[in-house]
Amino acid sequence: MLKDVLIPLRTHPAPESEAVVSRLLQLASSFASHATLAPLEIEMPTSSPRWSTAFLGLTGAGADVERASQEASRTLQGYAGPIANLQVIARPLRVDLSNPGPPLSAAARCHDVTMVFYKETNDRALAEAVLFGTGRPTLLVPSAIPESSRPFAKIAIAWDGTGSATRALHDAMPLVVNADEVVILTAPGDKRVGEEELTRLSDYLVRQGVVPRRATADIEVLGIGLALQHYAKREGAGLLVMGAYGHSRMQQFILGGATRHVLDNLQLPVLMSQS
Repeated sequence: MLKDVLIPLRTHPAPESEAVVSRLLQLASSFASHATLAPLEIEMPTSSPRWSTAFLGLTGAGADVERASQEASRTLQGYAGPIANLQVIARPLRVDLSNPGPPLSAAARCHDVTMVFYKETNDRALAEAVLFGTGRPTLLVPSAIPESSRPFAKIAIAWDGTGSATRALHDAMPLVVNADEVVILTAPGDKRVGEEELTRLSDYLVRQGVVPRRATADIEVLGIGLALQHYAKREGAGLLVMGAYGHSRMQQFILGGATRHVLDNLQLPVLMSQS
């Protein structure tokens, strides 16, 4: 099920606008019944490691930043309320910059999916905090938020047969079974998937009421992450489903190539999961 959506919202250096929050909620309403707005209220530590500063783009004096963050949070909380078929509540998260990941990760574990609005490179750290260690999928949303009552009517599934790809597919199944068109997207130049395995996947989807077609991504020019997104868009997909690959080491995330490329240059909504 993907009925319960967590939407973390930045409060610093510039809080998310009402227009952005509205568009995110409209997107959530296309598949979910409940959304939690989670403004990230900054708590200043006595010292800020460089990586935690990058996490929220921190600048300015500590007390002023905290005060402005709390004011922005109150404004963002005011955007909660019923929207169409979507129940919306607000539940701010106090985020300690010396260790910002745990509060967000803990909240993500208690939601079906976390929607991360991706407008700048700093959002990569936000996405990584949700992707790795929560056991829940992350829906990355680019700044050009889709405007449609059915934004995920066409879905591309990036398939390489791995555990993470399998986890992403099963996490996305509530969206996949409601799609009008589903494309199985492979990239033989990165990893070749055998005909027998593709047939098994197609048969599984057919048993779920989905009749997929196949497409191939050429990675020679764009690289794997950009190629998957490019070919998904070329096939008309409004959502790309793919596995996330990486692990944490000394507060640095070591990412697989496709995951890194998507996080560095997000082109369309991407639902990612890690096994």
